[in-house]
Amino acid sequence: MSRRRRLNTADDTREAQAIAERLRSAFEQQDLGILAGVLDPDVRWGGEEDTPETCHSRADVLAWYGGLIDRGVRASVVAAEVEPDRVVLTLDVTRPGGGTSRNHQVFRIAAGQVADIRGQEEGPAGHR
Repeated sequence: MSRRRRLNTADDTREAQAIAERLRSAFEQQDLGILAGVLDPDVRWGGEEDTPETCHSRADVLAWYGGLIDRGVRASVVAAEVEPDRVVLTLDVTRPGGGTSRNHQVFRIAAGQVADIRGQEEGPAGHR
């Protein structure tokens, strides 16, 4: 049983690594098609509480990111921490007219797709 568990964890980690690479490509190429390919149809993006800005579907998330791209917002991946069930991206976000902020996004993975996206105050260990 323990051998099977390790194999599944290794498989999950490889799957999460592949998702991390696709997320990196999506952000750096500003490619919503790549992003769509890793999102669960019912992905949720937002904080603990629902607000008018909370996304509840792949279409919502793509519309949100698409709007940012249309407004000239750019994100570059500074670091990626990969765990079997999540990817934490550290992003430098540049807004039109200047100004860059460092953001951390947690992409929780379930059944091979991103099921939940949350902002995180601090970066992963070693990237704070």
